[in-house]
Amino acid sequence: EAEEIEVAGIRIRNGEDKEDDKNTIGDGIICPEGSYYNKMTKKSSDKCQVAIDLDNDEIDDKTNLAISDGLSVKIFTKKLQENNHIFITAKGNDSVDVNLTVVKRKPGKYFVVKLSEKSAKKNIEFDWIVINEK
Repeated sequence: EAEEIEVAGIRIRNGEDKEDDKNTIGDGIICPEGSYYNKMTKKSSDKCQVAIDLDNDEIDDKTNLAISDGLSVKIFTKKLQENNHIFITAKGNDSVDVNLTVVKRKPGKYFVVKLSEKSAKKNIEFDWIVINEK
């Protein structure tokens, strides 16, 4: 499995890098409102866990992870450049009814994926790829 490939001026970096923020391909998840994304969990159904936020700072008190608004997620990648193309594909049985859009991008840092309406009580999973053109 290649870490990075380049074909016809397009470069793709594999999503299995130890430094996830340097990848140009990966997956993401928008958790239901009031939960947080536990990246360390292997089982897909356990990735979003109910948050505890007694101080109302939108950070889970136990894990210090950001609490989902049920509408969007920030994907970190240092490889994002100003004029890159970002492609998103929803995964799973409910993907037909899901409308995902890139609503914000900060080159060298992250991009934000947003749902057209809040996810009720289900995880919205998606694949993403950033195309870097030379």
